[in-house]
Amino acid sequence: MAYYIAALPVVYIGTQVAASRVVHAATNWLTVCEGLQDDTTATIDTAQSILNMYKTLKITHPAYNSRLHLQASLDSLVYLSDNARKKAKKWRFLRKDFTQINFDLDKQRNRVEQRIRLFREVTLLIHD
Repeated sequence: MAYYIAALPVVYIGTQVAASRVVHAATNWLTVCEGLQDDTTATIDTAQSILNMYKTLKITHPAYNSRLHLQASLDSLVYLSDNARKKAKKWRFLRKDFTQINFDLDKQRNRVEQRIRLFREVTLLIHD
């Protein structure tokens, strides 16, 4: 009987904490729902035009590895962007929080831009 009385405050507090977390998550889902912000088309077009310009780069060229890394990053960005657009189309009538997808797109876009800068620096070093 003494254990029952000692366990009542623990059960009460645990229930209150669980209920408040559920209510907080539900209010966040209803009020803070970020839409898709896919502004990667300019980066994709730029990287594709650079890769098309240097598609005949020989394997022995010092910028060849940088070109391969740029191609891999671009492929990943195109994949993420296409999937994000498909999900946005799928969820257009229901609420969907795209916060994580926007974060992933922004991170990959920054990675592609960094690889573009590195590729440009390597090619400029070769030409100078």
